[in-house]
Amino acid sequence: MAESTVKVLYDFDGDPDNGELSVRAGEELTVTAQDIGDGWWEARNSLGHQGLIPEAYVQVRMTSKVTDLLTWMS
Repeated sequence: MAESTVKVLYDFDGDPDNGELSVRAGEELTVTAQDIGDGWWEARNSLGHQGLIPEAYVQVRMTSKVTDLLTWMS
């Protein structure tokens, strides 16, 4: 899977002992793996910290290629 960028919708206080990443609403993350299971993804923040986040707490951002295609089609 190619890495994708997501925007955090809700604050999440992760448990580092379980490999979870704490995130705040509005933060942008890079998703590094979506195949973790049970509604969890692995992501990296702008500081380089990596961990698990709940999939339901983020929104996938469109890539520039998708945006270009939609602009071309309109």
